[in-house]
Amino acid sequence: MRWLLAVLLCLPFTAEAAVVASFKSAAVVVNLTDDKCKIAVPPGMDKLLTQHATWDEQGKSYKGCWGEHPQSSQHILMFFEDNTGGAVHRNQFTWAPKV
Repeated sequence: MRWLLAVLLCLPFTAEAAVVASFKSAAVVVNLTDDKCKIAVPPGMDKLLTQHATWDEQGKSYKGCWGEHPQSSQHILMFFEDNTGGAVHRNQFTWAPKV
């Protein structure tokens, strides 16, 4: 029994980022998470794009970042590692209930 405890204690702990909002269509899934941004963003955008995002399309997955638009709380700014980005109305996403 001690060996099982030792094995469990030695396993790396990885916390899953919680999906805050998602968009799903026939070809695209975009998830906005509560995890910190993991990619380099354009200069001056690092204070706006602070949270992690993923874009999955046709078997490819792109890492990105997201944040609320500073002048419009109704829009979300996104930027992805393939250098694409833009603003999307927040109603395009299904938001997880706040706990």
